[in-house]
Amino acid sequence: MNISDLFSDENVNVGRQVELDIAKALAIIFIIFLHTLMVVQGYNAGVSPTYNFVIGNVLGRPYAAVIFMFCMGVGVVYSRHSQWDTMIKRGVKLYF
Repeated sequence: MNISDLFSDENVNVGRQVELDIAKALAIIFIIFLHTLMVVQGYNAGVSPTYNFVIGNVLGRPYAAVIFMFCMGVGVVYSRHSQWDTMIKRGVKLYF
């Protein structure tokens, strides 16, 4: 078996990756919930222990940023502009 047999010459996955968009959206929502929880706890307000556990320990803190970064990395591979020169130009343009 040749390595060239594994890869296709035609473009695949040329549209948006809906599952990546949904995962990124959920990760952003959970990050917002986590930051809101941290602000509310700073005022010593009574926060439900269940809410604190679910948002703080299950959805927000350990996973949300990791899932977002992973989806962004996978999205770069499927992007139309995945060449290094294009990404560097865009990064410099966004920086300024």
